Amino acid sequence: MAKKQTFADKLTKIKEHADVVKCSSCSQESVVTYAKYVESKVSEKTGAWKFLERRVQLCGNCGTIVG
Repeated sequence: MAKKQTFADKLTKIKEHADVVKCSSCSQESVVTYAKYVESKVSEKTGAWKFLERRVQLCGNCGTIVG
């Protein structure tokens, strides 16, 4: 079966739906990328380690956390 979508078509589709923000540290507009941030804490009740996961937005130019 032939491939119906080229790589260039996929990139333009991604750019159309991408979030553009102005970064506070590099003062430029950039496309936001997402990363998973995992924070480890010790539970106050049980004393066991627990891991909190969240998605953060990163600046596409400098890599700092945007929001």
